[in-house]
Amino acid sequence: EMLNYSKYYFLREFKKFSGNTPLLYILEKKMRRAKELLSEPSNTIASITFDLGFNDQSYFTNVFKSHFGITPGQFRKEL
Repeated sequence: EMLNYSKYYFLREFKKFSGNTPLLYILEKKMRRAKELLSEPSNTIASITFDLGFNDQSYFTNVFKSHFGITPGQFRKEL
């Protein structure tokens, strides 16, 4: 609304610029941050889940696994 664009125009332009929809762009950023947070042993997976804005750990684990092919716990063990 601030730019006086329709949401469809914004979505189209955003995708042209970034290559992804806003939702996928944000999810990609969250997954990168998840890897950083998982690298710090003091962070629990539960706290990372909520810090990144996911409502439950199961959903976060599923998204992480679909994105990277392993669960957050497996990722942490491989470090």
